[in-house]
Amino acid sequence: MIRDFRFVYSLLFAFLCCTLTPAMDRLPSPPPLGRLVDVGGYRVHVYCTGKGSPAVIITGAGYSSDWGLVQPAIASFTQVCTYDHAGIAWSDHLPAGGPVDSCATRVNEVHEALKALHIHGPYVMVGQSLGALVSRYFERTYPQEVAGIVTVDHAFFIVHRSLPPGPPSLFGPPQNAPAPHVIPEGATIGRGHFEKLDRKDYELHQWAASLGGAEIATKSMEIVQACTSEIQAMAGNDPLPMKAQPIIVLRTPRPLITPEEQLLAMSSNSQARVAPESGHYIMIDRPDLVIQAIKDVVNAVRNHTPLETQ
Repeated sequence: MIRDFRFVYSLLFAFLCCTLTPAMDRLPSPPPLGRLVDVGGYRVHVYCTGKGSPAVIITGAGYSSDWGLVQPAIASFTQVCTYDHAGIAWSDHLPAGGPVDSCATRVNEVHEALKALHIHGPYVMVGQSLGALVSRYFERTYPQEVAGIVTVDHAFFIVHRSLPPGPPSLFGPPQNAPAPHVIPEGATIGRGHFEKLDRKDYELHQWAASLGGAEIATKSMEIVQACTSEIQAMAGNDPLPMKAQPIIVLRTPRPLITPEEQLLAMSSNSQARVAPESGHYIMIDRPDLVIQAIKDVVNAVRNHTPLETQ
């Protein structure tokens, strides 16, 4: 039960951890894991491994190297691609006078990169935190190119119990923000344990974090709110817009939030799963559960069957 707490709104999304870390010197740039692909006057980094269809497209959040505990396992049974949106890791910054960072921009980056790399859909879209919104926006923009979705601790507004009240700031509530969700006792949402990555991937994470990016993190907070509203507006009147396409919502030990409930209702073939003993970065704390969820959706797509009951 909540008693006599003072609350401040904040946004929970993966890139916040990666950019608002303690200051560190900029580290030497390592060679990219994958390829730099032109998406309309600038390049984004895309790292694809494995073979087979449907291809699994991981739209973030965090850096492509942050999926190092998941991607090799997925590559053992199908093609999988991770990506770094403009302004992070190896990807170029958005050009002056060009597109602004938004869900639509990130979806365009993914779509143009896949087209340039001749990776054909329909895809299984996977996104963690803000990346879950990007995956969902992709599906609403290109519904014929998506065969299934996995979300990994979907982005949402939370209430912090430990921060004192004060004037609006980086962590202040956006105007017209959805009702906040209180994190239950015992749920872990703090800084990711990226040291669990293999040494090479952990060093890549440290390098990418050393590039800074507080401005991008601030923009990402705005994107969460705008993207959520835009996805709702794109929903249409069809009660099951994804028909029987497989959807798995994987979350930490907390109640389902409204965006997750809305996503589950989009298909007659959807499941909600919990990752026990995990923080927000489930792909770091419980990669086995992320791998299993993706594998189950891929198998359901291949076999045109319902998701297996857990």
